[in-house]
Amino acid sequence: MNKPTQPLWLIQFGIGLISLLLAFVVNAQKADKQLDILVIESYHTQNAWDASYTRGLNKILGDKYSLKYFPMDTKRLPQTQHIKKAQQAWQVYLDSKPKLVILGDDNALKYMGPMLAKTDTPVVYLGINDNPRYYIKKNRNTTGVLERPLLNRSIVELNKITPLKNVLILFDNSPSSKAVLERSLNAQRLLKRLDISINVMLIANYTNWQQAVLSAKTEHYDAIIVGLYHTLVNKESEHVSENIVIQWTSKQTPLPLFSFWGFTVAADKAIGGYVIYGEDQGEEAAKIVLEIFNGTAPVNIFPRTALDGHLLFSQSQLNKWSLTLPESMNKAATFVD
Repeated sequence: MNKPTQPLWLIQFGIGLISLLLAFVVNAQKADKQLDILVIESYHTQNAWDASYTRGLNKILGDKYSLKYFPMDTKRLPQTQHIKKAQQAWQVYLDSKPKLVILGDDNALKYMGPMLAKTDTPVVYLGINDNPRYYIKKNRNTTGVLERPLLNRSIVELNKITPLKNVLILFDNSPSSKAVLERSLNAQRLLKRLDISINVMLIANYTNWQQAVLSAKTEHYDAIIVGLYHTLVNKESEHVSENIVIQWTSKQTPLPLFSFWGFTVAADKAIGGYVIYGEDQGEEAAKIVLEIFNGTAPVNIFPRTALDGHLLFSQSQLNKWSLTLPESMNKAATFVD
C-alpha cells in the first residue's frame, strides 16, 4: 500500500519555515560580527595616516573580528561642523552596540571620549598627540596608544645625510600640530639641537605656507622638514587637499625636503628621514584590544607609546638632491621607490 502523501501547501510551508529559521541564524551570526569593533576616525578613510593605521588594525584583528569604520572628517570640515559629526558618530555607536570602540587620533578622543567614558564599553585610542587627560578625566574603560613624533632623533639622523646649521620645520595650525609642538618640543618654536638652529612655524593659510617654502633659502635655512599640513585653507577659507600641499611643496622647495611621518615620503613628496608609521599605532592598539577581549580591564592597561622609528627614503628624491646615505644608514633604511 502506498504511503499517504502530504498536502503540497504543508510541504511548502515546512520548507518556508526552515528557510526562515536558517536566514535568522545566518543574520544573527552576521549581526554578532558587525558588533565587534567600531572604529571612529578623526579624519577620513582616504587620509594616508588613517589608511596606515587601518592596515595595522586589520593585520592583527581583521581575521578574527569585524571592524566598522566611521570617519569624522575633521581635517577637511570646518570646526563648526565637528560637533555635528560627533553626534553622528554617537548615533552609529548607539545603533551598532559594539563590543569595543577604537578612537583614531585626538579629535575622536576629544569629542567621543567623554561620552564613551560614561558607558561600560571598552575604548582604545591611538594616535594621540596630546595628554589624554585633557580629553577624558577618568580612564575606567579607556586606554590606548600615544603618538610621539621622534623630532630630536630625526634631526640627529638628518645631520648625517647633509650638514645642517639652520632648519625650518613647517606645520599647519591644527590642534594636532600644537599638541606635537607641546609634547615633543616643549612648546618651543626656536630651539637648538646639536648646535643646529631650528625654527618651527605653525601656518594656517596655504598662501603663507607657499611663501615660507619659497623664501626658505634666502632666509639661510639648509633644509625644510615638513610636519602636518592637512588643515591648510586658501584665501576663501576652503580646505586645500593635503596631496596638493605636499606635492607642490616637493616640486617648488629650493631646499631638501625631509619628513617626520612615513605617509609624506614618496617620489613626488618628501625625501624621507627617521619617521613614524601609522601602521605601528594600529598594531599596538590592536594588541591592547586583544588583551581586553582576553579579560584584562582597560583600567589595568597603562597607555603606551609606539616609539619605534623607521629610516624611510625615496631614492628618487635622494637622487634629485644628489644626496647619498651613509653606508650604515643605507643598510638599515627602507626605500619607497
